[in-house]
Amino acid sequence: MILFPLATICEMIFETNSHNLFPIEIMIYAIFTIPAILGAGAFQVINRTAIKKKVKTHCYIKHL
Repeated sequence: MILFPLATICEMIFETNSHNLFPIEIMIYAIFTIPAILGAGAFQVINRTAIKKKVKTHCYIKHL
């Protein structure tokens, strides 16, 4: 998500009249970033609790 604000800044440098509402645009990018941060945090919690606990299961299939 960091690339979108950087692209906005680059566009503002090259074309000064293109982004006249850039503070609102930056805030919208920040709002869009929140689900990604929450998802990464949730994965870390799941990774620490559920995935690290290795359950030994052996499935032996008998061929008929």
